[in-house]
Amino acid sequence: MFRSLGTFILTGVLCFLIAQTSFAGGSVSFTDDVYPMLKESQALVKPTLDGLEINNIGTATRTGRDVCPALGGTRISPYIFDAKERGGIGTELEFIVNSDIDFYDSSGRIVFHVEDGVLGDSFDNLVRAVKLKETFRSFTVRIKKPSSVSYLAR
Repeated sequence: MFRSLGTFILTGVLCFLIAQTSFAGGSVSFTDDVYPMLKESQALVKPTLDGLEINNIGTATRTGRDVCPALGGTRISPYIFDAKERGGIGTELEFIVNSDIDFYDSSGRIVFHVEDGVLGDSFDNLVRAVKLKETFRSFTVRIKKPSSVSYLAR
């Protein structure tokens, strides 16, 4: 299939770059962009939110213009925010919000679906999407992973 190791590596790098441009990262506001979606499930979310201090600026997935031209740059879940226990100075946490997302074409038909942060099988129909609707599905609070950058002390 591949004539050389170089061709194999180049193919792998190209696949990685295409995947990275299809859905990339972007910043998002907890108060303006995510909290309104959570308000629909106050009974579930309120006890957790009351116990956390959540940074207002977090990260989200951004749709790429090459995959979905009409919605390129739109932020979608998962939304990830740094958090800590209210009043605490201890463990750094992450508050992660997932949603179900329906992507619609100009006729109002669903052309792609994301369920609880899991992408559908084929991106082919995303090119036809002109609007989307997110519905809160789940949240996770987890211990923040240490930075992958490490420094040696001298």
